[in-house]
Amino acid sequence: MWNAIQEEICGVIEKAGIELNKEEHDQLYKAILLLVGGAINVSVNGAPY
Repeated sequence: MWNAIQEEICGVIEKAGIELNKEEHDQLYKAILLLVGGAINVSVNGAPY
């Protein structure tokens, strides 16, 4: 099971165009920002964040 989870995470990182690196621990975060960062528009009480 853990191998499948690791493969899924690596797939997201690679699809974002990031080369996997054991020394970097924020690759998934960076990949998510690259893939969906511009599509998220969060607002509170009508005011954009």
